[in-house]
Amino acid sequence: MSAETTLQSLTVATWNVHSGVGRDRRYSPARIADVVLETGADVIALQEVGSRDASEVLLDTLVRGTGFYAAADGEVEAMRLLDREA
Repeated sequence: MSAETTLQSLTVATWNVHSGVGRDRRYSPARIADVVLETGADVIALQEVGSRDASEVLLDTLVRGTGFYAAADGEVEAMRLLDREA
């Protein structure tokens, strides 16, 4: 009896979101959500998400706008992870 191996791919992206502010100096979590979806990534590491309060607002918007789940260590404010499955 032969065992079949099914390979699955995992796409990972990393992005410095500069606290949600783009090159045009506008705060736009919705724009970040659009780009997150365009990447096609399964897991995204976000750097410079912002202070605790600001990062929660940004992450709430990203979770609602992308369907990703947010994973974070409560001690780490500078980086957050988004993934497609809990």
